[in-house]
Amino acid sequence: MIGVGKIKQYSNILEKPLSKGKQEVSLSAFAFLFSELIQYNQTRVDHC
Repeated sequence: MIGVGKIKQYSNILEKPLSKGKQEVSLSAFAFLFSELIQYNQTRVDHC
């Protein structure tokens, strides 16, 4: 497709490049995910 200015138009979402911006996640979201991973692994150890 023809781009407008510096913005390139993509015909398919899979062609769009990943964002190269600043990647951040909140501390509470990270803490929740980490605790869920620990709980998941702990239950697997307990059941083996």
